[in-house]
Amino acid sequence: VYDPVTDTIIRFGYKWNAIAQVYSISKNTWTDYPLGKDALGNDIRVSSAFVGMDLKDRVIYVIDYSHGRLHRYNMDSHTMDDLGPIPGGPRHFYETYIAWNSVNHVLYWFNAIKRTFNIYHPDTKIWQTNISLATNLPGINAYGRTLVYDAHDNVLVLMGGTGPAPPPYFYIYRYGKGSGTSASTPMASLSFSADKGTVVSGGSVRLDRKSTRLNSSHTDISRMPSSA
Repeated sequence: VYDPVTDTIIRFGYKWNAIAQVYSISKNTWTDYPLGKDALGNDIRVSSAFVGMDLKDRVIYVIDYSHGRLHRYNMDSHTMDDLGPIPGGPRHFYETYIAWNSVNHVLYWFNAIKRTFNIYHPDTKIWQTNISLATNLPGINAYGRTLVYDAHDNVLVLMGGTGPAPPPYFYIYRYGKGSGTSASTPMASLSFSADKGTVVSGGSVRLDRKSTRLNSSHTDISRMPSSA
């Protein structure tokens, strides 16, 4: 990931132990920072994991799939905090699809193997788990292998899949109140919407949009183009 404050690129690696490698663009140099062990004394395995970056608090979230733990890397102190186990425990698939919601300050995680959707609230350290993946289309549940969060429109897009062709739907989710709820208060609910868009190369598609509200959260349903 790119850090615009220090003009550096940060990646996680493993060289006898877990490390964060920081590349200085201006100096053209790499610096390795050891990350130590997790809270259980295990090596931290995040060199192939997806990341979610919180630029405001200058931290990077990442999941160690092999030990089933969520970690948070401090971009200034170059240290790693173990935030505890992820829902469902260790996994046997290294691709952990996560995205940081910079507006509501929550972390999204879609488990493509178990097909579950979870949200982590850093302020309460609580996972909102097993959220329904049912969509507005009968019999269609949200699925994908790419998560993209758009802070400008405060919308999360789940899309893509495995060959020979990805699923033809884009799934759109907009979070409601975000974080800041206590453990005794029901968290904001969620529903996915799906629409199918097809466009041949060089063509175009008209975008239609409507909004619905559900328990302080709402979902925008849009017809979105997919390239052929």
